Amino acid sequence: MVRIAAPALVGLGVALRGVPAVFGAQLVLYLGVLVALLPVTAGRHDVRSVTQQSPLQNLSEGLRYAAGQPVVWINLALSLAVYLVGPDLFFFVLPVYVGEALHLGAEGVGLLGSASAVSGILGGLAAPELGRWAGHGTLLAATLAGMAAAMLGLSVVTWVPATLLCAAVMGGSLIAFRALNEAAIQQAIAPAYRGRVSSLSAMMMGAGVFTGLLAGGVSQFAGAPTAIGGGGVALLVVGAAMAVRRPFALAGVAPQPVNKEQPAI
Repeated sequence: MVRIAAPALVGLGVALRGVPAVFGAQLVLYLGVLVALLPVTAGRHDVRSVTQQSPLQNLSEGLRYAAGQPVVWINLALSLAVYLVGPDLFFFVLPVYVGEALHLGAEGVGLLGSASAVSGILGGLAAPELGRWAGHGTLLAATLAGMAAAMLGLSVVTWVPATLLCAAVMGGSLIAFRALNEAAIQQAIAPAYRGRVSSLSAMMMGAGVFTGLLAGGVSQFAGAPTAIGGGGVALLVVGAAMAVRRPFALAGVAPQPVNKEQPAI
């Protein structure tokens, strides 16, 4: 429900009260959460029972293990590509796109954000069910193609209903991709390395820093629609390269045995 309501409420708030009021309301909500957390206490935890290695050593071992597991490194590479040039790029330039392509204001931001959010929930719910009828690899390829096609559509259409449809396809494909991608990674990791590789997967979210710089730079010189379309083309190139290099259907292969016992982290 939050993913559905938040974009629309933000757009409405900006339209009625302006941007400072929306950030002020967000600050009040954050402060409320912090106050609610103050009474929470946690017991002592002996980190020696978890690992005797430094975080850098754990990261290095995770990288080496992932490099030797085709399912893992391919899905990590796909995840990084989606974070860098996928729908997150669209959301970075959404206000600019709405003004340049649709000639709308805050209401356009709310509409496109809500369309993406609603379909995202549906995509996340549908992904496990679709997995019963098609392989993970096929679905990963389909969701990647859906994101790319939607972003290309957003780069050329200016009719509001059509952009809402593209945003919905993009949002649904994105959430379904992330669910399938993470499931493929988790199924392929040996238990001893699950924590290390999962941390690598989480680190992919940090790519948003570079996504914002890329999106802002291209939008400044060529416009937001061009930036979004460029991301769609990049996703198609990445998907084609991965399909040629190794089949998408690698998802679900049993993990290879490790050379030594490692504590689960």
